[in-house]
Amino acid sequence: MENPIETVALKLSEEEKDLIVNLKSANDIQMRNNLYSTPALNEFFRLWSVHFPSVKQSINCKGCRETVVKFYGRVADFISNERLLASQVKLAEFKDIVGKKKKKKVLSKK
Repeated sequence: MENPIETVALKLSEEEKDLIVNLKSANDIQMRNNLYSTPALNEFFRLWSVHFPSVKQSINCKGCRETVVKFYGRVADFISNERLLASQVKLAEFKDIVGKKKKKKVLSKK
């Protein structure tokens, strides 16, 4: 069975990925005060209806809000982890290239 988080993340454009990561961050800050971020909540429900049209969720239902926010929070975490891994690979490749300098011959002093 496919991972729905990975499946959804792969369908998103880079702009949508950036938006989800930023909205998750904004929502996490708001949740410290036990409030949802309205823009995040609205966007997450909009995306839910796009990705899962047959699974109805109501923004007025507490359990539905928790489910949708948790799901897109995991999508945001997946996106962030993928980006982190990609940057680590690029860094390793860069270090590999930079590390391959020609060795200089040192003349011995006599």
